[in-house]
Amino acid sequence: MSSCGCHPESSTTEAEYRILRIALVLNATMFVVGIVAGILGQSTSLIADALDMLADASAYTIALVAVGRSARFKAGAAGLSGSVLFVLGVGVLIDAARRALVGSAPESLVMMGIACVSLAVNATVLRMLGRFREGEVHLRATWIFTRVDVIANIGVIASGILVLLTGSRYPDHLRGSDFWWAVAFIVPYAAVFFALVVYPYGYALWKPSLYADLIADRLYLPTVVNTLLFVGLGVNVKMFLALLLSGFFLRPRWWIRVLLAVYVLPWALAAAQACISFHWMLIGEQGLVDGLLSALFGIDGPLWFNNRWLGLGSNIVAYIWKWMPFWTLIFLAARMTIPRNIYDAAEVDGAAGIRSFVHVTFPLLANLYLICTLLSTLWILGDFTTVYLVSGGGPSGSTEVLATLGFHYAFDLAKPALGVAAVMSAFPVLIPIVIVLMRRFQTSGVQL
Repeated sequence: MSSCGCHPESSTTEAEYRILRIALVLNATMFVVGIVAGILGQSTSLIADALDMLADASAYTIALVAVGRSARFKAGAAGLSGSVLFVLGVGVLIDAARRALVGSAPESLVMMGIACVSLAVNATVLRMLGRFREGEVHLRATWIFTRVDVIANIGVIASGILVLLTGSRYPDHLRGSDFWWAVAFIVPYAAVFFALVVYPYGYALWKPSLYADLIADRLYLPTVVNTLLFVGLGVNVKMFLALLLSGFFLRPRWWIRVLLAVYVLPWALAAAQACISFHWMLIGEQGLVDGLLSALFGIDGPLWFNNRWLGLGSNIVAYIWKWMPFWTLIFLAARMTIPRNIYDAAEVDGAAGIRSFVHVTFPLLANLYLICTLLSTLWILGDFTTVYLVSGGGPSGSTEVLATLGFHYAFDLAKPALGVAAVMSAFPVLIPIVIVLMRRFQTSGVQL
């Protein structure tokens, strides 16, 4: 049967020969075209692409020799193909380094034109080799190399577009491993950002009926009130006390410096640790606060987390306790930049003590104070850790804020769309704050 040429193995071998010959001719031709265009167009990407074609032509030649040979010979052929590709890759890196130092901008249109032709050739060869993707190792190697070349051709086209837009030679060097490493780092972030930010927020904006369901929920309106109190009291009390304490810590006393080091400890701790510590201080008879009330005054302390207003107050106090040291340091640093002669001149005019603060310090810090207040408001609106770890939203969700309510809807009640809507409902407050903040930065900056 083999003499008639109809044996299955004989026909398969003949098909391998035919496809590999066609692929060899196409890649050898594109090597010549690519190397000439790369040298004339001063493009590292085209030279690297042409050398890819040469490596593929070598791989096809080696595969042709390996057809019909032993499995060990075919494995060696695949390894030799990889070695050829590695050697040519080193040459491309050397040329890329040389052109990065002394080269000029390549011809972008030449890059894109030759790359498009190469892409068409490689796509055709890849389609022909598709039948061998699960075949023997030497044939799988040729299919893998060609598939990588298709991706590389797209990279050359992208580099050509960047060169055309920027007029710089550097995008030409982002071809190959550098370009695709950059893509590899960006794509996961972009995917996560789209999946967890763009899609949920877009879905919430696309379905306004969610907000009717949200308002109808018994927890939402009390949560809005809680959020307003948490933000309003938490931010303003914290910032005002921080401004006052910055004046106290400015005094040149050694014991004040020691006290400052102790004072910043809550801020230096991780937020989760600080909030859990505060929770345990108020946990009840076993907590520090109720224990001290019982030991010192013989009275039973309240159950802090069994009452809405005590629980909400605990959240606010914990937030102030955690973050006030940070803003105190900001205002302390700002006070230290105010020249001493301004205070001396004000004292001569009778502005001493509290009058010095009202007429000198606060006017000079007013712009900074406003910007810090706006920033703090933005941050506290997204604060999840404090409420979740101090009061836990209890009792019965009566101390939730919008950040924790969204989490409650999404994960406890399995209503992620409602959770996104709850968080999105803060946008009418966030957007004006961001606009005012940007305008303050544009008009005057953060200046004393």
